[in-house]
Amino acid sequence: MKSITVLGAGNAGCAAAAHLTLMGFSVSMFNRWESELAPIREKGGIHVKGAVGEGFAEIKTVTTDIEEAAEGADFFLVVAPALAHDYFATQLARVIGRKGATIMLNPGHTGGALHFMQSLRKAGVDSEVRICETNTNTYICRLTGAAEVTVYGLARKVLFGALPGKYTDERAETVRSIYPFISPVESVLDTGFANVNAIMHPAGMLLNAGRIERKKGGFTFYDKGTTEAVGRAIDALDLERLNVMKSLGLAPIPFVDVFY
Repeated sequence: MKSITVLGAGNAGCAAAAHLTLMGFSVSMFNRWESELAPIREKGGIHVKGAVGEGFAEIKTVTTDIEEAAEGADFFLVVAPALAHDYFATQLARVIGRKGATIMLNPGHTGGALHFMQSLRKAGVDSEVRICETNTNTYICRLTGAAEVTVYGLARKVLFGALPGKYTDERAETVRSIYPFISPVESVLDTGFANVNAIMHPAGMLLNAGRIERKKGGFTFYDKGTTEAVGRAIDALDLERLNVMKSLGLAPIPFVDVFY
């Protein structure tokens, strides 16, 4: 793996592009919205600081043209919300006709790999595609300026699965060159059901709806928003997730254990 195309130019997309560039990879960035790419193109790259070090990463290609972004790439890293997966899959379908293309979803959210594969097939891809995913994003980060991203930390224990599952070990060996802390699991059902955001965020959002509206987001969501009552709601929701996993023959890990 020498050339990587990063799909997505949000917080984690910029962190990934900058981090991987500073690691020595040739990185291209693809995004649907030109407005998000403009600051990066204007500055010629991304300034990154924090847990992955500090420096200026000159990104090889910054474009809204998937064919330009994919030229020479042997690895596609999708770093975007789940709602963007169908769009990115449709775009990638135009350039991954060759056998053995590898796509990594960072993260896969819940069911991301399954959804992404389905979108590729609907778009006409009938060749063998290897999709892998993490259960959570590897970067804890935020954009802190124009073409500037601060990485506050790297997730140190990240579950990793592949679709088809027979390629998990092979893909894990490749991905460890950039994310050595991944922990392979049996299937993408394991990674999908280990998406702690799906358990933690909805409960916190719904039970803090009044505060969110009045404060317009001006409070610390995890610290101030997660009271004992909110925690009990998270636990109740998590119990349902654990029971579904048991019924599918999976090995459930409680939310609290995954979170810590």
